[in-house]
Order: sequence, then structure tokens, then C-alpha cells
Amino acid sequence: MSQIADLSDVVAQELAVRRYPYKVTYGPERTQRTGPGIAVGVVFERDRARGDAISPPVATRQGAGTAKAYRSRQVAGAFTVYAQCPKSGARVRDHEAEADAVCDAVISAMVRAGELGGKPVSFGACRFLEAADFNGIEQWPGAAVRVEFSIAVPVRDVDYRGRGPGTGVVHDVANTYEAELVAEPPPP
Repeated sequence: MSQIADLSDVVAQELAVRRYPYKVTYGPERTQRTGPGIAVGVVFERDRARGDAISPPVATRQGAGTAKAYRSRQVAGAFTVYAQCPKSGARVRDHEAEADAVCDAVISAMVRAGELGGKPVSFGACRFLEAADFNGIEQWPGAAVRVEFSIAVPVRDVDYRGRGPGTGVVHDVANTYEAELVAEPPPP
């Protein structure tokens, strides 16, 4: 279970209900957003550079049959908003205002989700990205903001419930691929 991926799904639903035209995905993205025509969006990811922290347990909802929480793990995450002001002739300040509005909506949705799910969300640094953050490549017109956060997740002492080792040998498995020619190859 990925708390950050689950949180990104909740945020995506809330932004859609509130009519924000921003697609929310769970990353990290493997490509750079360069050039005009790149879609606006919000990308959530695990903050691998910052890492998680372990602390004393936080007060969370504990139902019947729930294992005792020995500690709390602060799962480190970040989201990046790629914003463009939709008005014609938009300037830097317009793109920044759009990015701020989207960040506020995402943060509000995250706080509500954390309160409802019993997993408090705390926030860290928030900054606009610059060309150096994109390997010095001039980026698409707009603004990009990165916000760091952590989700408090209880560390529980439970038995493993995943898949165990295989219990037999699989026979008669074949992979079949279908291909379709969509255009005639160019003449030699």
C-alpha cells in the first residue's frame, strides 16, 4: 500500500469535482517537461532524497482488531505543480498566481484526506522551480512549484499477509503478441 499514491488518487478526485483542469499522477516522471504544448498537471512522488523519519507514535484512529502502533513513520513525499495561466498574453506573475491557486487546492485536499483517514499530513519547503532544476534547459512557459510533505503512518506489528512462495510449477504458458501494420513501409 502506497500512502502517497493513495493520497494522489484522493486529490485527483477532489480537483476533478472542483473543476480544476489539472491531471494528477503518481510519479516520478521519467521524462522532462520541455517545449510548448506540455500539459499542466500535478505529480506526486515519494521523496527518495529526503527519506522517511521514525518518531514516537502519533494519535491515530485505532479500531478493534488493529495492532498496536509502536512508532510512527513519517513517509516523505513531494508534489510538483506544472501550471500555465490560460489567459492570452499571460506573464510570469499570472503563471505564478495560477500555480499558487493550484497548490492551495492540492494542500487543502491533502489536509482533508489526512484528517479523514487518520494519517496527519505535515508540510515542509515549497518553492518555485527554475531552469537549473531542469538541467539548465529552458522550460515550457508557465510555472512549476515543488512542495515537500510527510504523512504520519503508524508502524504496526502484524503478520505478513502478502503472497507466499509458489506452491507448484506452472505448465503450458505461452505468450502471444498481436501486431498490426498501420502504414505501408516506405519504398527502398
